Amino acid sequence: MSDNSSDNSRVNSSYNSSYNSRDNSSYNSRDNSSYNSRVNSDNSSSDNSVNNIDEKLKRNIKIRHEIGELTKKLKLLKNEQKMNNIFIFKNCEHTWVLDKSYFQYDERPNRCTKCNLVKN
Repeated sequence: MSDNSSDNSRVNSSYNSSYNSRDNSSYNSRDNSSYNSRVNSDNSSSDNSVNNIDEKLKRNIKIRHEIGELTKKLKLLKNEQKMNNIFIFKNCEHTWVLDKSYFQYDERPNRCTKCNLVKN
């Protein structure tokens, strides 16, 4: 049992030392001035991205509001169309003909030649 745990600790220590040496060597090989300029440009780009995010959030709010208004208008227009169809259906002097363009395998509905409404 102790041999197994000592093997694990040796593996872990060798892994950590090799990992640390690679990390430090890559950091030491960097040019500090180029690193600082990249960090500064990252900060300014993060400010720009925050501004872009705020703009996009505001735009999404406007879009949602406009979608809501258009949805209400669409419901009103559909309701008006439905009421117009009811009025036309009740008041038209229909001339019904069998409509062969509908329902290829089922019973074909009748269509009025004047108002173009369909009756089953």
